[in-house]
Amino acid sequence: MLAASLNAFFHFSDLLLRSWCYLSADGKVLLKLEIFGEAVKRRRLKMRLRDLHAEWRESPAF
Repeated sequence: MLAASLNAFFHFSDLLLRSWCYLSADGKVLLKLEIFGEAVKRRRLKMRLRDLHAEWRESPAF
């Protein structure tokens, strides 16, 4: 009975841990917020570069 309770507890703890963190390929533990934050930064940078390229194409040639 105790073993079953401990097994259920550890399974729940593992699921809870996986809900807020991620183990990267190089073995570092990252919070999911950090992962999503980096994705947002990359997306914003990509959009900014796209906008700058569009402005450059629309500007008159020298």
